[in-house]
Amino acid sequence: MLARLLKRGNDNVRPDAPSQRRWQASTRIRVRVRNVLRRWAAAQADPRLAWVNPLAPAGNFAMITCALAHLRLDQARHPDQVELTEDDLDDLWQLWLRGFAGTGQGDGWLDSLDDAELTLARDRLPDWLPEAVAALSWLIIRPGRNQRERVIRFQPVLTAALAHDLLDPTHVTAQYLSTIVGHTIVLTHVEGELLGAVDYIDDELWCAHRCRTRPGSAEPPGAARRRPDPGPARCPRHH
Repeated sequence: MLARLLKRGNDNVRPDAPSQRRWQASTRIRVRVRNVLRRWAAAQADPRLAWVNPLAPAGNFAMITCALAHLRLDQARHPDQVELTEDDLDDLWQLWLRGFAGTGQGDGWLDSLDDAELTLARDRLPDWLPEAVAALSWLIIRPGRNQRERVIRFQPVLTAALAHDLLDPTHVTAQYLSTIVGHTIVLTHVEGELLGAVDYIDDELWCAHRCRTRPGSAEPPGAARRRPDPGPARCPRHH
C-alpha cells in the first residue's frame, strides 16, 4: 500500500481556490472530519458492531490506516491542500491504534477476542498493514521538539502494537518516511527508534504521565526502572 501511494506521485493536486473561501471551507471540513474520526476511534470496541460483523473493527482499522497514510503523504507534498494538520493526523493515529491494540492493560479491541476470533481477525488484516503501522507510529516518536514527552505518551500503545505483531517496518516504510520528512531515512534507523521508544525510561516524565492518565496509581521516581526486565523487544525483520 505504501509503495502504491509513493508511485501515485502528484496526480491528485487540486486547483487553487480563492484564499478566503478556501480557508473557511477548510476550517469547517477539518473540525467535522476530526470529530467524526475521533468518535469512530472511540467506538471500535462498541458491541453493536458485532450485529453487522463481529470482525468489522479489523477492516475498519485497516481502512483508516490506509487513509491516514495517504493523508500524511499528501500533507507532506501539498500541505495547503489537506485540511487536517500533522498534529491532527498524529492525534487520530494514536486514538485509532489505542482502540485497536490497547495499552497493554487488556483495553484494546484485539484484547477482547478469544484465540479463534484473534486468528480470524489477523487473517482479515492486509499484508501491508504492519509496515504502514510502523510508518505512522515512527512519525509520532521521531526526533524533534518534545520528543521525550511524545515517546512517554505513546509508549504503552506502541508496546501493545508490537506485542500484537502490528509493527514491522520494511524498506518501503523507510522510503515512505524519507518522502515525508524530506531526507533519507534508512530501515535500521526506523527500527532502532521504534524499539528505543518501546524501551525508553524517563522516571520523572513517566510518573507525571501516570499521575495524569491513571489517578491514584502513581509510583515513586525510579519505580519504572525497578520493574522486572522482560527482555529486549524486537521488530520482525524482513530479509
